[in-house]
Amino acid sequence: MLLSDLFEQLTYGELSQLSITGNGTRIDNEDYPKMVAHINLALSNLSTRFNMLQKEIIIQQYDHITDYYLRPQFAVNSGSSETYKYLVDTAEDPFLGDVVTVQEIYDELGTEVYINKNVLNSIYTPAFDTIQIPYPVSTNAISVIYRAKHRKLVVGSSTDLETIEVNIPDFLIVPMSYFIASNLTGPIGESGLNESNNYINKYEKAIQIIEMQGLFNRDNMEVDNITSQGWV
Repeated sequence: MLLSDLFEQLTYGELSQLSITGNGTRIDNEDYPKMVAHINLALSNLSTRFNMLQKEIIIQQYDHITDYYLRPQFAVNSGSSETYKYLVDTAEDPFLGDVVTVQEIYDELGTEVYINKNVLNSIYTPAFDTIQIPYPVSTNAISVIYRAKHRKLVVGSSTDLETIEVNIPDFLIVPMSYFIASNLTGPIGESGLNESNNYINKYEKAIQIIEMQGLFNRDNMEVDNITSQGWV
């Protein structure tokens, strides 16, 4: 979906009653950054509720490193001054540090590894962006499958909205509009607070309906055997 299409649907949907959309008219250019800031907040919240985007990062192990941080400065193509860059990314697909939560981990043979279990060879996640390997081996690598955030949208008043892609399914537009409306009405006194709470309740109900309908049921995912990619 193009950002221009999303703006149009928000304008003529739930947000048509709010001043930022001019009661159903187009959003003014000077309000683009404000609206996109609210869209980014909504996308961030939705990414914590649903598995909208899944990514993989390869971690090359080192014998003396037990804690591996899923942060951009530790990526091979980051250009940082870190001595050990153990996150194997590419210049075409750099690691962005866009981790919401780690979901699965596979070893170099493609076998799923235990996470946070009291068993031998379990791997741990002491923080949302930290992988702890109690017994690392420098000849080994692991594949980390994680839920990722939607990339942050950045616009100015002169941005061509038709050049920006928003990767969300259509059925999330309604809850997104409720979330944005809640943020827009919240600061407007006591009446605004009541209206904001009303919108957030609508948001939660819309989320529940999507969950009950199973629209984000996760299909079985195939993970490439990373030994065939030359990482080990």
